Amino acid sequence: MVAEQTTITTHQSRRLTARVGSHTLRQGLSLIVALLLVALVALAVYRIQQLPNAPIVVNPTGLSALQYHQLADTLGTQADNNVLQADLPSYLAQAQTLDWVAQADIRRDWQQGLQVHVVPRQAVAKFGSEHLVDATGTVFAPADSNDLNQPYWVRLQGEREYAAAMLQQAKQVTDWYAPLGLRLQEVIVTPRLSWLLRFDNGLRVLVDNERTTEKLYQLSILLQNQLQPQLAKLQTIDLRYKNGMAVTWRQPDHAPTSDAAAKDSGK
Repeated sequence: MVAEQTTITTHQSRRLTARVGSHTLRQGLSLIVALLLVALVALAVYRIQQLPNAPIVVNPTGLSALQYHQLADTLGTQADNNVLQADLPSYLAQAQTLDWVAQADIRRDWQQGLQVHVVPRQAVAKFGSEHLVDATGTVFAPADSNDLNQPYWVRLQGEREYAAAMLQQAKQVTDWYAPLGLRLQEVIVTPRLSWLLRFDNGLRVLVDNERTTEKLYQLSILLQNQLQPQLAKLQTIDLRYKNGMAVTWRQPDHAPTSDAAAKDSGK
Protein backbone atom coordinates (compact mmCIF):
# COMPACT_ATOMS: atom_id res chain seq x y z
CA MET A 1 0.00 0.00 0.00
CA VAL A 2 2.78 2.44 0.91
CA ALA A 3 4.71 1.66 -2.25
CA GLU A 4 1.62 2.22 -4.39
CA GLN A 5 0.96 5.61 -2.82
CA THR A 6 4.56 6.64 -3.36
CA THR A 7 4.29 5.72 -7.04
CA ILE A 8 1.12 7.75 -7.50
CA THR A 9 2.59 10.77 -5.77
CA THR A 10 5.68 10.67 -7.93
CA HIS A 11 3.56 10.44 -11.08
CA GLN A 12 1.44 13.42 -10.04
CA SER A 13 4.55 15.41 -9.28
CA ARG A 14 5.90 14.76 -12.75
CA ARG A 15 2.59 15.80 -14.36
CA LEU A 16 2.53 19.00 -12.30
CA THR A 17 6.08 19.81 -13.28
CA ALA A 18 5.23 19.28 -16.95
CA ARG A 19 2.23 21.57 -16.71
CA VAL A 20 4.24 24.31 -15.04
CA GLY A 21 6.92 24.02 -17.68
CA SER A 22 4.39 24.17 -20.52
CA HIS A 23 2.68 27.23 -19.02
CA THR A 24 6.01 28.99 -18.57
CA LEU A 25 6.92 28.23 -22.17
CA ARG A 26 3.62 29.64 -23.44
CA GLN A 27 4.12 32.80 -21.38
CA GLY A 28 7.60 33.17 -22.78
CA LEU A 29 6.42 32.76 -26.35
CA SER A 30 3.57 35.25 -25.81
CA LEU A 31 6.02 37.75 -24.40
CA ILE A 32 8.34 37.30 -27.36
CA VAL A 33 5.45 37.74 -29.83
CA ALA A 34 4.26 40.87 -27.99
CA LEU A 35 7.76 42.33 -28.05
CA LEU A 36 8.04 41.59 -31.76
CA LEU A 37 4.71 43.30 -32.43
CA VAL A 38 5.75 46.35 -30.42
CA ALA A 39 9.02 46.46 -32.33
CA LEU A 40 7.23 46.20 -35.67
CA VAL A 41 4.77 48.97 -34.74
CA ALA A 42 7.60 51.18 -33.54
CA LEU A 43 9.50 50.52 -36.76
CA ALA A 44 6.41 51.32 -38.85
CA VAL A 45 5.81 54.57 -36.95
CA TYR A 46 9.46 55.50 -37.37
CA ARG A 47 9.37 54.78 -41.10
CA ILE A 48 6.16 56.82 -41.50
CA GLN A 49 7.70 59.74 -39.65
CA GLN A 50 10.69 59.61 -41.98
CA LEU A 51 8.51 59.99 -45.09
CA PRO A 52 8.96 63.32 -46.92
CA ASN A 53 6.29 66.02 -46.80
CA ALA A 54 3.56 65.32 -49.33
CA PRO A 55 3.23 67.51 -52.43
CA ILE A 56 -0.11 69.30 -52.91
CA VAL A 57 -1.43 68.85 -56.44
CA VAL A 58 -4.35 71.00 -57.65
CA ASN A 59 -6.48 69.47 -60.39
CA PRO A 60 -6.94 72.23 -63.02
CA THR A 61 -10.10 70.70 -64.52
CA GLY A 62 -12.91 73.25 -64.65
CA LEU A 63 -10.76 76.10 -63.31
CA SER A 64 -9.65 79.27 -65.02
CA ALA A 65 -5.96 80.17 -64.91
CA LEU A 66 -6.56 82.75 -62.17
CA GLN A 67 -8.66 80.34 -60.11
CA TYR A 68 -5.98 77.67 -60.39
CA HIS A 69 -3.17 80.00 -59.31
CA GLN A 70 -5.23 81.53 -56.49
CA LEU A 71 -6.02 78.08 -55.10
CA ALA A 72 -2.41 76.92 -55.45
CA ASP A 73 -1.16 80.06 -53.67
CA THR A 74 -3.65 79.50 -50.85
CA LEU A 75 -2.74 75.84 -50.26
CA GLY A 76 0.93 75.98 -51.14
CA THR A 77 2.84 73.34 -53.08
CA GLN A 78 3.82 71.09 -50.17
CA ALA A 79 2.03 69.87 -47.04
CA ASP A 80 3.45 70.31 -43.54
CA ASN A 81 3.57 66.53 -43.12
CA ASN A 82 3.75 63.31 -45.11
CA VAL A 83 0.88 61.86 -47.11
CA LEU A 84 -0.37 59.71 -44.22
CA GLN A 85 -0.14 62.31 -41.47
CA ALA A 86 -1.23 65.42 -43.38
CA ASP A 87 -4.23 67.17 -41.81
CA LEU A 88 -6.77 67.02 -44.64
CA PRO A 89 -9.55 68.97 -42.85
CA SER A 90 -7.24 71.96 -42.39
CA TYR A 91 -6.40 72.09 -46.12
CA LEU A 92 -10.07 71.63 -46.98
CA ALA A 93 -10.93 74.59 -44.74
CA GLN A 94 -8.25 76.69 -46.45
CA ALA A 95 -9.68 75.92 -49.89
CA GLN A 96 -13.17 76.86 -48.72
CA THR A 97 -12.00 80.31 -47.59
CA LEU A 98 -12.02 81.29 -51.26
CA ASP A 99 -15.39 82.88 -52.05
CA TRP A 100 -15.70 81.34 -55.50
CA VAL A 101 -15.22 77.74 -54.33
CA ALA A 102 -18.52 75.84 -54.33
CA GLN A 103 -17.18 72.37 -53.46
CA ALA A 104 -13.75 71.09 -52.50
CA ASP A 105 -12.37 67.58 -52.13
CA ILE A 106 -8.88 66.53 -50.95
CA ARG A 107 -7.66 62.93 -51.05
CA ARG A 108 -4.46 61.09 -50.20
CA ASP A 109 -2.56 59.48 -53.05
CA TRP A 110 0.49 57.40 -52.12
CA GLN A 111 2.18 58.17 -55.42
CA GLN A 112 1.23 61.81 -56.01
CA GLY A 113 0.54 63.25 -52.55
CA LEU A 114 -2.55 65.29 -51.71
CA GLN A 115 -4.94 65.53 -54.65
CA VAL A 116 -7.13 68.66 -54.61
CA HIS A 117 -10.28 68.93 -56.73
CA VAL A 118 -12.46 72.04 -56.63
CA VAL A 119 -15.77 72.95 -58.27
CA PRO A 120 -16.07 76.73 -58.81
CA ARG A 121 -19.32 78.64 -58.43
CA GLN A 122 -21.10 79.48 -61.68
CA ALA A 123 -22.39 83.04 -61.70
CA VAL A 124 -25.86 83.76 -63.04
CA ALA A 125 -26.15 87.42 -62.06
CA LYS A 126 -24.26 90.39 -60.71
CA PHE A 127 -24.70 91.45 -57.11
CA GLY A 128 -23.84 95.07 -56.51
CA SER A 129 -20.66 96.30 -58.15
CA GLU A 130 -18.08 93.90 -56.70
CA HIS A 131 -19.78 90.52 -56.38
CA LEU A 132 -21.60 87.82 -58.34
CA VAL A 133 -24.33 85.40 -57.32
CA ASP A 134 -24.80 81.74 -58.28
CA ALA A 135 -28.00 79.79 -58.91
CA THR A 136 -28.42 79.00 -55.20
CA GLY A 137 -28.41 82.69 -54.29
CA THR A 138 -24.91 82.59 -52.79
CA VAL A 139 -23.05 85.88 -53.17
CA PHE A 140 -19.32 85.60 -53.87
CA ALA A 141 -16.30 87.55 -55.05
CA PRO A 142 -14.87 86.19 -58.32
CA ALA A 143 -11.23 85.20 -58.69
CA ASP A 144 -11.01 87.48 -61.73
CA SER A 145 -12.45 90.99 -61.35
CA ASN A 146 -12.99 91.05 -65.12
CA ASP A 147 -15.86 88.61 -64.57
CA LEU A 148 -17.79 91.56 -63.13
CA ASN A 149 -17.88 93.08 -66.62
CA GLN A 150 -19.60 90.09 -68.22
CA PRO A 151 -23.09 90.76 -69.63
CA TYR A 152 -25.04 88.78 -67.05
CA TRP A 153 -28.79 88.80 -67.53
CA VAL A 154 -29.62 90.84 -64.42
CA ARG A 155 -28.02 92.90 -61.67
CA LEU A 156 -29.17 92.55 -58.06
CA GLN A 157 -28.71 95.15 -55.36
CA GLY A 158 -29.59 94.92 -51.68
CA GLU A 159 -28.64 93.04 -48.54
CA ARG A 160 -26.97 89.64 -49.02
CA GLU A 161 -29.64 87.91 -46.97
CA TYR A 162 -32.20 88.75 -49.67
CA ALA A 163 -30.07 87.52 -52.59
CA ALA A 164 -31.87 84.18 -53.01
CA ALA A 165 -35.32 85.81 -52.88
CA MET A 166 -34.24 88.48 -55.35
CA LEU A 167 -32.88 85.87 -57.74
CA GLN A 168 -36.07 83.82 -57.56
CA GLN A 169 -38.19 86.89 -58.18
CA ALA A 170 -36.00 87.90 -61.10
CA LYS A 171 -36.43 84.47 -62.72
CA GLN A 172 -40.21 84.69 -62.45
CA VAL A 173 -40.39 88.24 -63.75
CA THR A 174 -38.14 87.31 -66.68
CA ASP A 175 -40.56 84.55 -67.70
CA TRP A 176 -43.70 86.65 -67.21
CA TYR A 177 -42.49 89.73 -69.09
CA ALA A 178 -40.66 87.94 -71.93
CA PRO A 179 -43.83 87.86 -74.14
CA LEU A 180 -43.81 91.67 -73.99
CA GLY A 181 -40.28 91.81 -75.36
CA LEU A 182 -39.03 93.24 -72.06
CA ARG A 183 -35.73 92.13 -70.55
CA LEU A 184 -35.15 92.63 -66.85
CA GLN A 185 -31.91 94.50 -66.19
CA GLU A 186 -31.87 95.32 -62.49
CA VAL A 187 -33.59 94.38 -59.23
CA ILE A 188 -33.13 96.58 -56.16
CA VAL A 189 -34.44 95.82 -52.67
CA THR A 190 -34.26 98.70 -50.18
CA PRO A 191 -33.74 98.31 -46.41
CA ARG A 192 -37.52 98.84 -46.04
CA LEU A 193 -38.12 95.93 -48.41
CA SER A 194 -39.43 98.01 -51.28
CA TRP A 195 -38.65 96.58 -54.71
CA LEU A 196 -37.53 98.45 -57.81
CA LEU A 197 -37.32 96.63 -61.13
CA ARG A 198 -35.74 98.19 -64.23
CA PHE A 199 -36.27 96.87 -67.75
CA ASP A 200 -34.22 97.36 -70.89
CA ASN A 201 -36.77 99.77 -72.42
CA GLY A 202 -36.45 102.14 -69.46
CA LEU A 203 -39.64 101.01 -67.69
CA ARG A 204 -39.42 101.05 -63.89
CA VAL A 205 -41.75 99.09 -61.61
CA LEU A 206 -42.06 99.81 -57.88
CA VAL A 207 -43.67 97.31 -55.52
CA ASP A 208 -43.79 96.75 -51.76
CA ASN A 209 -43.22 93.55 -49.80
CA GLU A 210 -46.91 92.64 -49.54
CA ARG A 211 -48.10 90.19 -52.21
CA THR A 212 -45.07 91.15 -54.26
CA THR A 213 -45.12 88.16 -56.58
CA GLU A 214 -48.87 88.36 -57.11
CA LYS A 215 -48.74 92.06 -57.99
CA LEU A 216 -45.92 91.60 -60.48
CA TYR A 217 -47.72 88.72 -62.16
CA GLN A 218 -51.00 90.65 -62.42
CA LEU A 219 -49.13 93.60 -63.92
CA SER A 220 -47.62 91.35 -66.60
CA ILE A 221 -51.12 90.20 -67.57
CA LEU A 222 -52.36 93.80 -67.62
CA LEU A 223 -49.46 94.90 -69.82
CA GLN A 224 -50.16 92.09 -72.28
CA ASN A 225 -53.79 93.17 -72.58
CA GLN A 226 -55.27 96.57 -71.65
CA LEU A 227 -51.99 98.48 -71.37
CA GLN A 228 -50.15 96.92 -74.27
CA PRO A 229 -50.91 99.82 -76.68
CA GLN A 230 -49.46 102.22 -74.10
CA LEU A 231 -46.39 100.15 -73.21
CA ALA A 232 -43.91 102.39 -75.02
CA LYS A 233 -45.29 105.46 -73.20
CA LEU A 234 -44.96 104.04 -69.68
CA GLN A 235 -42.07 105.34 -67.58
CA THR A 236 -42.87 104.20 -64.02
CA ILE A 237 -45.55 101.94 -62.56
CA ASP A 238 -45.99 102.10 -58.79
CA LEU A 239 -47.71 99.05 -57.30
CA ARG A 240 -47.29 100.10 -53.67
CA TYR A 241 -51.00 100.63 -53.23
CA LYS A 242 -53.64 98.37 -51.72
CA ASN A 243 -56.12 99.11 -54.48
CA GLY A 244 -54.69 100.02 -57.86
CA MET A 245 -51.47 101.60 -59.07
CA ALA A 246 -49.89 104.90 -60.02
CA VAL A 247 -48.50 105.46 -63.50
CA THR A 248 -45.96 107.99 -64.72
CA TRP A 249 -45.92 108.59 -68.47
CA ARG A 250 -42.88 109.37 -70.54
CA GLN A 251 -42.49 113.01 -71.49
CA PRO A 252 -42.86 113.59 -75.24
CA ASP A 253 -39.80 114.74 -77.11
CA HIS A 254 -39.48 118.51 -76.93
CA ALA A 255 -39.73 120.41 -80.17
CA PRO A 256 -36.54 122.29 -81.10
CA THR A 257 -36.26 125.78 -79.72
CA SER A 258 -36.56 128.75 -82.00
CA ASP A 259 -32.80 129.27 -81.91
CA ALA A 260 -32.19 125.68 -82.83
CA ALA A 261 -34.82 125.81 -85.57
CA ALA A 262 -33.26 128.93 -86.98
CA LYS A 263 -29.85 127.29 -87.04
CA ASP A 264 -31.31 124.25 -88.76
CA SER A 265 -33.10 126.35 -91.35
CA GLY A 266 -29.95 128.30 -92.06
CA LYS A 267 -28.03 125.19 -93.01
